[in-house]
Amino acid sequence: MKQQIKRNALAYYCYFAVTAVATFVTSPFLIGYLGSGSFGAFKAAQKLMDIASVADGRSAQALKWITARLLGSGDHERLSRSVSSAVLVAGAFMLPLLSVVTLIAFASDSLIRVDETTERALIASCVAILGLNLVLSPLLTIPDAALVGSNRGYISTVSQTFWFALANALMVFFAWAGYSIVYLALAVLIGTIGNGLSLLVYTRRSTQWFRWARPSRDEVRSFTGLSGWLLAWAGVEKFLLAGELLLISSMIGATSVTEYVLATYVSQLILAVTLMTASAVTPSIGQLITLKLGQARRLIISLREVIFAIASLGASGLLLLNGAFVSLWVGSEYFVGGAANLLIALAMVEIAMIRFYSQIGDLTLKVRSRALLGIATTALTILVPLGVAQFRAITLEAMIAAILIARLPLLVYLAWQVRALIRIPSIGHTRIITAIVLMSACYILGTRVEPRSWFQFSAAVCLMVVVAVPTLSLAILSPQTRRHLGEAISRRIRKEG
Repeated sequence: MKQQIKRNALAYYCYFAVTAVATFVTSPFLIGYLGSGSFGAFKAAQKLMDIASVADGRSAQALKWITARLLGSGDHERLSRSVSSAVLVAGAFMLPLLSVVTLIAFASDSLIRVDETTERALIASCVAILGLNLVLSPLLTIPDAALVGSNRGYISTVSQTFWFALANALMVFFAWAGYSIVYLALAVLIGTIGNGLSLLVYTRRSTQWFRWARPSRDEVRSFTGLSGWLLAWAGVEKFLLAGELLLISSMIGATSVTEYVLATYVSQLILAVTLMTASAVTPSIGQLITLKLGQARRLIISLREVIFAIASLGASGLLLLNGAFVSLWVGSEYFVGGAANLLIALAMVEIAMIRFYSQIGDLTLKVRSRALLGIATTALTILVPLGVAQFRAITLEAMIAAILIARLPLLVYLAWQVRALIRIPSIGHTRIITAIVLMSACYILGTRVEPRSWFQFSAAVCLMVVVAVPTLSLAILSPQTRRHLGEAISRRIRKEG
């Protein structure tokens, strides 16, 4: 099991490195070739599809967690019936999903505000192709769910890494050749189809139970029930990551979307690191929960400490150096400002912990109450900015602050739910206070530190890591967690040596 966790983690971090480098390299080129308005419109269209994906039935996600729970039992026939149930549920949701995509394509004029230099017909066509990509995704991601649920996520991650890199290369080529954002959407579609078919061939050949086995009506009904609540929660999670951007797009404009995307580039990478770290471990936790609950508890506690430490370190880095990073990368005119940057950093920590607690909650298969509260939270995060806009011109800072506050009850509830179901202690006031002190110090220093070259920026990053990592390790990570991490690093060094 430890070997599988290591492979998953290594593959996830390789994927993270490729996506980080690809986005860092391609974004300035795409902005230069397409223009700020078209680039922002394309990013807004992608986020619209992310939100619309909640109508896909969540069959793949349900299959992933069911596989993680059933794999240890050796009931391959039931696993095969779960795969078949996933296919049936995904097929049943294709028509509703197509309807949602069609509505979004027709409403794209009002959902994405653009200037006169961006043709609205191109945006509608871009949304339509991204919509086709979305409609095909539920079926194409079933092999991925089977691999991740059986603790072989590293295989699907390698495939995703290759196809992501290829899709980004195609995007740059199309933009350089003078093609519109419609061709960028086509590159995304090529990547999705290629990855899905590759994993289908591999999983079918390597996994004995990945086959069709007629499920009973009760099994399909039970699978649909779990899938439905996971669908509701998926909508909440998608809005956690895309809500601000969509509200900016519809209420402020596509050019501001570009500024927000660039300002949140690092925070999105940090969120990816926290998600990949948790994803590398949660399938193993899912198997332990049913067999060795005490061991599962210790693993969950250590994982929570690591996730909180990563998020706190990332937020501190954002507050200290994000302004300099954006200025060196694309120009100071694209930086959103210190106040918005502070709110982005806090929102990142909040989202990281919400996603961690939701991943642990998924393993218990008790998602109904969480989904209902999440739906209420989503509604609140939409209504509050709209209400503010009735009385004054909405600003980026006010929008992010309103959404940040609206999410707090959800975070508190999820933390309480995991503690109650798994019976683990709270994260502790000392850890939270340490993170706040470090972030406050970095915010103050960030107003005074202005690296003017990549060399100075790199030196500042190294200095911050030297100071912040030991501080967070001692204050947030327990002795047990530090010991386990130290042993893992030592084994890796000996193995490579």
